[in-house]
Amino acid sequence: MTARAIKWIASLKLTVAALVLIAAACASGTLVVQRLSTEEYVELYGALGARAVSALRLADVYHSAWFAALLGVFCANLVACSVSRLLKPGRSRWFLVTHASVVVIIAGTCVDLLWQVQGLAVLKPGRSVDEMLVDSYVRGDDGSLGWTRRPVKLPFTMELKDFRAEPNAPRIQIAAHGEEGTVVTLNADEAVRVPGTEVDVRLVKLLADVQEGREVCKRDTPGAEPFGPAVNVELEAEEGRWRGWLAPRDPGRYQVFLPEIGIAMRAFEIPPGEAEADALQVLLKMAAQPTLAFILDQVAWEAPARNGNSLRLGKSAYQVNIHEVRADYKNPESLTPANPAACYSVTGPQGEGPLRWVFALYPDFDSTHGGQVACPEVRAEFRALSENAAWFLLGGREPVCIGRTGGREPGRMEPGEDGRIALPGMGAAIRLQTYEREITMRRGFFRMTGMQVLRTAALQLEVGGPNGKSKVWLRSWGAKPVHVAGLSMAIAPGWPSVRQYSSDVALRSEDGTERVGTVSVNDPLGVAGYSLFQSGYDQERGEYSIIQVVREPGLPIVYAGFALLCLGVTVSMLRRFARFGSRDAAEGNPR
Repeated sequence: MTARAIKWIASLKLTVAALVLIAAACASGTLVVQRLSTEEYVELYGALGARAVSALRLADVYHSAWFAALLGVFCANLVACSVSRLLKPGRSRWFLVTHASVVVIIAGTCVDLLWQVQGLAVLKPGRSVDEMLVDSYVRGDDGSLGWTRRPVKLPFTMELKDFRAEPNAPRIQIAAHGEEGTVVTLNADEAVRVPGTEVDVRLVKLLADVQEGREVCKRDTPGAEPFGPAVNVELEAEEGRWRGWLAPRDPGRYQVFLPEIGIAMRAFEIPPGEAEADALQVLLKMAAQPTLAFILDQVAWEAPARNGNSLRLGKSAYQVNIHEVRADYKNPESLTPANPAACYSVTGPQGEGPLRWVFALYPDFDSTHGGQVACPEVRAEFRALSENAAWFLLGGREPVCIGRTGGREPGRMEPGEDGRIALPGMGAAIRLQTYEREITMRRGFFRMTGMQVLRTAALQLEVGGPNGKSKVWLRSWGAKPVHVAGLSMAIAPGWPSVRQYSSDVALRSEDGTERVGTVSVNDPLGVAGYSLFQSGYDQERGEYSIIQVVREPGLPIVYAGFALLCLGVTVSMLRRFARFGSRDAAEGNPR
C-alpha cells in the first residue's frame, strides 16, 4: 500500500497537474488586481465579479491557503519522486541535492508568506522611533476585503541624524534671441561652450532648498536696511516647535500658518501717529469681523467680508465685488473658521474679471494658477482670524497679542509668570523671545527650513564671451529667463531632479548597542534581523524621511535553496561530462 501510494504521488501526471495549476494560479494573480478593497473590486468588476473574487480567494492569491496547498502537493510529489528513485539500486544520490534545493526554496517562500513583516517608519530629526506602522490585508467575516493599520513594536530604536538629496547635474536651456534653444548639462568646475556661439558657461555655485527673500541681520551688515518692528516668537506644542521672526513689512514674514499644530500667527504694525490703544481697538474689531483689504498702488481699501459687498477703490476705475465668504473653504456650510476664504472679482477698464479666491491662512496662494487675469494690478488680502490664531500688534513699547483657540471669542492674551502665552485647549504656548521696534534686514538667498530635499535650487553661472565675463543667477522657481551675452538662459524643465537620496540613522538595540548607519535607495541597512530601506521623504516641507522596515525570516532559507540548486546542477553537469569522456575514451575517440 505504501509503495503504491508513493508511486501515485510520484507520478508524472501529478507533477504536470500541479505545475499547470500553479501556473494558472500565478496567471490569476496577474490578471486579477491584487489586494484591493471590496468597493474597488465592485468598481472594477461589478458586484457579481467582486463576490466571485472574494469567494474564490483571488484577491490575495499568493497568501491564500489553496495556493499554499498547491505548493505542498508539488513538494510532496518531488519528495515521493526522490524516494522512488532511491529505492532503485545503482542510482546516484546527487539528484537528491537538486530535488532538495527546490523543496528548500519553496519552504523558504512559504515561511516568508506566513511570517514576513513589512511596515513603514516616519523619522524626524531629534525624535526616537521604536515602532513601525504595518498595513494588513484582511477578509472580514462577511466576506468584505480591506486594509487595517496597526503599530508594531521594534527591538531597536531609530533616530534621523541627517538626510541628503543629491541632485543630478544641472541642465539649463540657452537660446539666442528669436531662435530655438538648446539644453546644456553643467558639471562642477567645467566650462561648456554653447553650440554655435563663442560663449562659455561655467557652474560657479549650486544652492539647494533656498528661497529668495530677506533675512534679519546686524545693522552693520553690507546691504542691510531698516525694516520696521518685528518680534521673534517661539511656539511650543506637543506636535512640534516653531521659532522665527514675524515682521509686518516683510511679505514673507508677516504671517505663518503651522498646519501640523493648527494655528496661524500674524503681525501688524501701528501706523505712524496712531495711538496704541486706538490701534488695539481696530485690531480687536478686525478680529471679530473679518475684512477684505484690496491693494492698488500700495494703497489699501478695506471692506467687511460679507456676501454681496462692493467697494470702489478711491477715484480709480476699479471696483471690487465680494461674491462669497466661507469660514471653511472645503465646507461652505460650516461656521467653524478652519480655513477662511473669500471669492471676489474686479471690474476695471477691460470689464469684469474672473472669480478669484483669497485665503486668510494662505495669502500667497494664486487661485488663477499663474494664468492671465483681468486687473492683475489689484490684489486682495483676507484678514480673518482662524479657529486657532494669534495676532501681534507691533510698534509700541511692548508687543500686544490678540488671539483665540477653539473658535472662541477673540481677546487680548497676556503672558503668564513664566513669560509664556498659554493657548487654552491646545496644549501649546507662545514665548516672545525678542522684540525689536526697528530691525534691519538684507536681501538674498536663504536656506529653507527642514531637511535638504531639493525643493528649489539656484545656480550661479559665469558666462564668458568676446566682451568679457559676467556672473548671473538662475532660479528654479517662477523667474523669467536671464539675458546675457546675447543669449537667453533659464533652468531647463524637469530640473532640479534627485539622483539619489539617503538617511543617516542612529540605531540603538535592546542590549544598548549603538551605531550610526546610512540608508540609501537600493542600499539597505541591516539591524537585529530587520532590513531598513529608504522608501521616501517629505518633498514639500522637508520634515521627515520614510523608512521601510522589513523582516524576512524565509530569505536565508531561499538563499540556501538556491545555493543547493547551483551545487546540484554543477555536480550533475560535471558527472555527465565525465561520463561522456569515459565513453569516448573506451571507443578510442579522445576529446
